[in-house]
Amino acid sequence: MPGLELKNISKSYQNGRKVIRDFSLVVEGGEFVILAGPEGCGKTTLLRMIAGLEEITSGTLLIDGEDMTHAEPRERKLAMLFQNGVLYPGMSVEENLTFALSMQRLSQSEIDERLKETVSLLSLESILSSMPDQLTKAETYRALLGRALIRRPEILLLDRAMSGAEEEFAGGMLKEFRQIHEQTGITVIYATDREDTVRMPGTRLVVMNEGMICQEGEPGEIYENPSCCFAACFVGRPPMNLLPASAALENGRVRLSFPGGSLLLLKEAGALLEQKGYIGKEIIMGIRPGDMRLLAERETEKDAGDGEIRGEFLETEDCGGRTYIRFQTGEYETVGLAGALLPEAAGETVRFSMAADKVYLFDRETKEAIGAA
Repeated sequence: MPGLELKNISKSYQNGRKVIRDFSLVVEGGEFVILAGPEGCGKTTLLRMIAGLEEITSGTLLIDGEDMTHAEPRERKLAMLFQNGVLYPGMSVEENLTFALSMQRLSQSEIDERLKETVSLLSLESILSSMPDQLTKAETYRALLGRALIRRPEILLLDRAMSGAEEEFAGGMLKEFRQIHEQTGITVIYATDREDTVRMPGTRLVVMNEGMICQEGEPGEIYENPSCCFAACFVGRPPMNLLPASAALENGRVRLSFPGGSLLLLKEAGALLEQKGYIGKEIIMGIRPGDMRLLAERETEKDAGDGEIRGEFLETEDCGGRTYIRFQTGEYETVGLAGALLPEAAGETVRFSMAADKVYLFDRETKEAIGAA
């Protein structure tokens, strides 16, 4: 199955605005790649350039090793499912599926064969005669996907196909995309701004911001070892807490002081900061909310372990079936995992323990992970 390669792709408009900046990526044939980033980061523009719907300002696009930088869309053997795509009104689902094939003047036997294949793949038998306004949201998505797949594209581009959908529904549809991918072996690039959908096993995640790649790799690896502040916050719910921290030596160890508390680093992490000249300077400390434990009033500083942070309770929030506490530490709102006893009123002091092996360190200026390759 063909793959594609983007070599130093850039996109600029006449007003000088740069949307894509020197973007290079290799997608292997049959791979499922999730292109993730916030709205406005350039995901849609990038997909449209791959599809031939936007001109590439500079750089090279290769599909199956062939230069397709300036090729017409129909020559690229791919299909794209747009955000908020719609079915053709006045046509049944079956007519929607076969319309493009009829326009290509394929034989009726070929159309029938492709229709049977697509209907079986997506379980569309029960809605073939239905009109678009009779379909549920899930049925509409399947019909739209079928309209793309019936053309037998070698590459499928999905542009925020679940944008605006409820979390449970979006997650279910993404799993269905994965199952279809496994059955067909088609090359898929799935663009999303939903950070809750990016941790899909068996895929490669490309985290994108401001027209550039921040980090790419297996989703779990990026979650565990983010290369920069942006990737650290984008991959994970709730986002990672980031606080300014100063590093100082204390009895041969390095202690971080930050708004609301302090923490004694592991020897290896402290040695790294010493080696790189961060002692006496300010860095950025990161810790995920799920790695912070709410301390009971009776627990002492010794019970907190490596470090402690405290602040004024603001509110609770539910995320992924767990309850978190949002609290104020100086100028910063911070989030930690709630315990069995919840604070009773806003303004109440809350304390959280912090384990040194769960802390991330980033350079204050570059926002890149300290020690990252």
